[in-house]
Amino acid sequence: MCEFFRNLNIEVQSSDGDMLCPIFGQQRGAVINLPNLTLNLEERTDIAASPVFNLTIFDYPESEVRKICDTLDGKREVGIHGPIYTFTSPDGGLVCVGVRRH
Repeated sequence: MCEFFRNLNIEVQSSDGDMLCPIFGQQRGAVINLPNLTLNLEERTDIAASPVFNLTIFDYPESEVRKICDTLDGKREVGIHGPIYTFTSPDGGLVCVGVRRH
C-alpha cells in the first residue's frame, strides 16, 4: 500500500517505532499525509484481511494524475464536478482522485 500511495505522489513516512503506528503488533506501519488529513496505516499478516480501504481525494492537478494513470492502471470518468480518476488499491479498495478545477 505504501508504494501505491507513493505512486500517487502522496507523502508516506515509514514507521520506525517513534510513532503510534503500528499500534496492535510488530508489523509495518506507515503514515500517509494528505493536505487536510493524516492516515495511520498498518500492515498485518497475523489476522484475516479486514474490509478494503476506500478513499476519495480532490484537488489534484490533472497533469499529475495522467502521469500515474498508466503505472496504476487508472480509469478516467467525467462526473458532475469534472474528471475523476479511479484506481484499485493493492487490497482491492477503490481510490478516486478528483482533479483540480481551473
